[in-house]
Amino acid sequence: MEPQIITRAEREARKLAVQEIAAKNALPSNWQMLKNLVQAAGDVIANGVESRTKKEIEVVLKICAGCPKLVNDDGKFRCGSCGCYLGGRSGQGLMGTTFGKVSQKSWKCPLGKW
Repeated sequence: MEPQIITRAEREARKLAVQEIAAKNALPSNWQMLKNLVQAAGDVIANGVESRTKKEIEVVLKICAGCPKLVNDDGKFRCGSCGCYLGGRSGQGLMGTTFGKVSQKSWKCPLGKW
């Protein structure tokens, strides 16, 4: 088998493709996610603990499923904008087990989608 010769342009195109995939799946820094979590906790304290109904969660998750910021973190889906967990378990997809940000009415999408 002969070695494959790759041109400089092909190498650059592959590098850009890898960078685009990495950027799409990027999460905020740990520091930013901690700040987001503290803000979310403050929202619950200010607005009270009121869970969304299963139907409300389904509506929110359908919106999230169409968002380009959605990140699949080993079968658990996260918001690439704030880093919060949205739902899912291995083999079940986004509509699997719901937890995290979508469960509380006082928590909102950082992009204003819900």
